[in-house]
Amino acid sequence: MDACTGNPKFLAKMGATTKARVDTASTHIVGMSLLDVDARGEYTRRATHRSWSIAGDLGRVQRDAEGNVYTYPAPGVTLVRNPVSKSNIIYRVNTDTGVMAAFAELPREVPEASNNPFGLLALTLDCEQNALYAASVYGSTPGDERGRIARVDLASGAVRVVKRDIDALSLAVIRDDGEKRLLVGSARSGMVTSFPIADDGSVGEQERIEIDLQTIPRFGDRKPRSLRVDAAGSLLVRAMPFEFTLLPRNEDNIADFKLRRAMPYRDASSRWLALDP
Repeated sequence: MDACTGNPKFLAKMGATTKARVDTASTHIVGMSLLDVDARGEYTRRATHRSWSIAGDLGRVQRDAEGNVYTYPAPGVTLVRNPVSKSNIIYRVNTDTGVMAAFAELPREVPEASNNPFGLLALTLDCEQNALYAASVYGSTPGDERGRIARVDLASGAVRVVKRDIDALSLAVIRDDGEKRLLVGSARSGMVTSFPIADDGSVGEQERIEIDLQTIPRFGDRKPRSLRVDAAGSLLVRAMPFEFTLLPRNEDNIADFKLRRAMPYRDASSRWLALDP
């Protein structure tokens, strides 16, 4: 349900095209940059802004309808630029000015865990309510699941915790048979579950199994790093290893999966079938 996202207005001010891609994965630049295309459509030009490094290394990004860009601190192989005490802060890059600033912070309701360098790991947009859902594993340990999922109102910046003691690596808002649901990809297994979303943005208690990705032979020990439902209704999953430690990114161990709805639902163990097992 991210079809409502808009292009940042600061692209034109920076001389970039609407095909420019926001990049937070570069190992050569701290923070965020723009990768723009040349006349042949190849990414060649890179641009940045002096404020885009204030949060250190960054995780994934999420745009809203106005083109504001949201992201969060995400350490690579060191905590030098990413103290755990700031790992629950969501940063916003203003669509008009391109300036990055702290926007909202998830509450740290549990003590910091010395053997967990992470906080926020996922953002997703609820287009209809102009809100983000954000997942953090702050305070969790390999043996103790203490993560939080929160709803962030984009008009006010107000934060409300909607799920406790759940470690999510990925999130997505979907509609299923007319019901809005929050998809949750586990940071601890290949499991993807979902919860109903009420009209006020609260998330219900009725957890439903969507699919255990570890039943797909080539999934291995990866975790669901991103979830997206395309225009045809297929569930697109990007999977990669995740542990509560800092490890170099290994592109060779990233895998993409495309799943379709299992209709009619054969049993309670899976609502999706892999198209490319």
